Amino acid sequence: MESEKMKIGDNNMKTEAETNEQTYHTEVEERLKWWAEKHSKTIQEARDSFTAYLASDLGISNPSDEEDDFLIEAAESFMVERRVMSSMSSANATELVGFFIGVDAKVRDGQERKRAPAVSAALNDMSEAINLGLVARAYTENGVWMLEKKDGPVKTEDSADEKPWFLFEEHGLSIAILQNNPDWSRFGEPITPYRWQRTYHFYGNEKGDFIDSQNHLRITVTSNNADDWHVPQMFSPCTLKVRARNSTPSKGWEDVWNGLPFPSAVTYGDIVEEQYKDAVKAERLLPTSANFVQDLSTLGEIFQTKSETIAGIPNPVGPMVVIKAKVSDLRLEPSDYEYDPTGHTYFMRVTSFDLMRSFEDSRRDIGVGIHGFLGDEGRCFEYATVDGYKPYAIKSTVFIYGRLGMTVKDDAQIPKINAVGIYAVPRLAIPGGEGGETGVDQYKGE
Repeated sequence: MESEKMKIGDNNMKTEAETNEQTYHTEVEERLKWWAEKHSKTIQEARDSFTAYLASDLGISNPSDEEDDFLIEAAESFMVERRVMSSMSSANATELVGFFIGVDAKVRDGQERKRAPAVSAALNDMSEAINLGLVARAYTENGVWMLEKKDGPVKTEDSADEKPWFLFEEHGLSIAILQNNPDWSRFGEPITPYRWQRTYHFYGNEKGDFIDSQNHLRITVTSNNADDWHVPQMFSPCTLKVRARNSTPSKGWEDVWNGLPFPSAVTYGDIVEEQYKDAVKAERLLPTSANFVQDLSTLGEIFQTKSETIAGIPNPVGPMVVIKAKVSDLRLEPSDYEYDPTGHTYFMRVTSFDLMRSFEDSRRDIGVGIHGFLGDEGRCFEYATVDGYKPYAIKSTVFIYGRLGMTVKDDAQIPKINAVGIYAVPRLAIPGGEGGETGVDQYKGE
């Protein structure tokens, strides 16, 4: 008589031949069969994937020790497709505390490196691209979207009445880009065709280390829409949830964290105990930054000593700096600029006692370029009051965080800053008057 094997999740004994037909409880097998058909897999491949899921996601290495009801529930969880591929669970998160101090002008497409080869292959030979598992042809049939993969058509749960999240429609194509890395759990499944990323700048630290030290951090935030971005309250104390790190960051990326989806990842409010509240205000903490420049007359020297030459960029790239200054000119009307994603930029000038006593010429003012997204959405021309945000005027005190550069004026090299964040100190802000004059002319006599 052939050897017998215990069926996982059942106390009945079956022969090995019978076991090959059914490994799990009947209701689990029913769900795995449905999953296998949906993904063009064999039932054994479905069983193997489910067993791997139990081990990796639920920590179960011996399913035979589990109750049938639990395995049935687990099978249903296994079947659930993640509809938004970029979503992250807050359960696997690290909490940072501090405040946002800036946002970059440009967004980048994080999926381009994955998408471009697949699209190129599909344009060259669609059948071959499908057979290689790079793409699936997307089409509608019987009221739903279908995917033609290398093993045949697969029915999705996405209604034909709407465009699904995975659809790529450019160059006459209608396809889904597939995950083609066999080391990933969703190998052979669709990935979102676009993953737009924008970098926000944060000053703080992990929750347990914040009181002792604060650092400049870059927070990468993802969106499926290049034009849809949440703008956090700049320079307001908050707790920020970011994706926990599984390994040591690569050199040069130690300051980068991946943010969980905005705005739910951000909670505004107290980040320290009552006795430390005043100490962690932006105007108190920013002067302690390693990037803070106390004497603005030294900005030219700082550029010369700290700028870097980067391959592919013709001019030296200056460091990121924090400065504190007085507004000497404020231009609220945008200027056309074709290289800014919004098509326009803003501008202000600032000065300080060190600049005024050191220079008698145009060097006594620092020009500050303000990218369109910051000027439009970042409240950089307003200061916080108990009644909400109000506009400020010249002579207001501001902190500026941005990249130091140089420009030529009157045959002289003059420092400039391309700002990513501007903070008007509430106690030192000069009210601008809503709809009133905010330039230097407001101080002229009749």
